Amino acid sequence: DVVSHSRSFGEARAVAPAGRAQRLGSALLSQVLRRAQDMGLPRVVLIAVQGSVPYWQRQGFAERAVPSAALQAKLDSFGAEARLMQRLLRAA
Repeated sequence: DVVSHSRSFGEARAVAPAGRAQRLGSALLSQVLRRAQDMGLPRVVLIAVQGSVPYWQRQGFAERAVPSAALQAKLDSFGAEARLMQRLLRAA
């Protein structure tokens, strides 16, 4: 479970405006989702920051309850607008 950090990997970064015009973010996300599914992960979890919740919702992510105080502290370190989000993956 990625939320428990037992099999977490990666860190997302913002895509530059020139890359956005080429839909680079969507292409990168597709690769991450495919790799996570190949690894047998049941979900991909991320922390949405800087008002990016609508973008992640369009990509199939939904807000998720924060399951522990430790993870809430991590979330809080990103600012008041940070939200924990997840996207469930289909079984391979």
